[in-house]
Amino acid sequence: MREGGTALVAPGSIDLVKAGPQTYGNVFTYTRWGVLEPPEPEAVQPVTGWRRLDLGDAAVDVVAVPGVAHTAGDLVVHEPRSGTLFTGDLVVIGDTPVAVHGSIPGWLEALDWLQDTFRPRTLVPGHGPVANPGHTAFHAMRVYLEWLLEVTARQSDFTKLAHQASLRWPSWRNPERHIGNLMRAYADQHSRKLDVDLAIDAILAAAGGRIDLDYLLDGEPVRQIS
Repeated sequence: MREGGTALVAPGSIDLVKAGPQTYGNVFTYTRWGVLEPPEPEAVQPVTGWRRLDLGDAAVDVVAVPGVAHTAGDLVVHEPRSGTLFTGDLVVIGDTPVAVHGSIPGWLEALDWLQDTFRPRTLVPGHGPVANPGHTAFHAMRVYLEWLLEVTARQSDFTKLAHQASLRWPSWRNPERHIGNLMRAYADQHSRKLDVDLAIDAILAAAGGRIDLDYLLDGEPVRQIS
């Protein structure tokens, strides 16, 4: 974070943000990201409801999403004049979502809440192109999350189900995430605690090893590191 800046955080994520960048060295490899340091504690400010920010030419609302969805604490940004909603990873387009740190039922509730609260005309997702209108992106996310719950209600062969997901959504990037999402859905469906480390290990096994993040600096296709 730039010196003198402020980190706005949903209550459920405050401890993680104050602890510093979550680099997950067991999951990712990176060599050119420089020094990553935690923000000063006083620079971390919780957003418990709505917070209006005056940006000069525009005003935006930073809004805490109720409950546990993509993570234990998600924020969105809404620009009311244009009806533009920046969803972060609550909505992704053309990419497989990551659900292991959140809740599938909670995520579905959050999608309904976002649509009912903002009725966005333009959607800026966490990954993928800008959607205008945004409702089709919401629908695609809902179909996927509902499928996760449906299939894990009666099955626990996550490898087989992940293969089915890859066939059903063949154009989505990062298909290795399906298996972790299925494990999350099974835990949610059967009121069990998910072993997140085990889910991450399953994702990495499907990916063929740790994921190289240096490609983000180069704009090159993702490379796997065994």
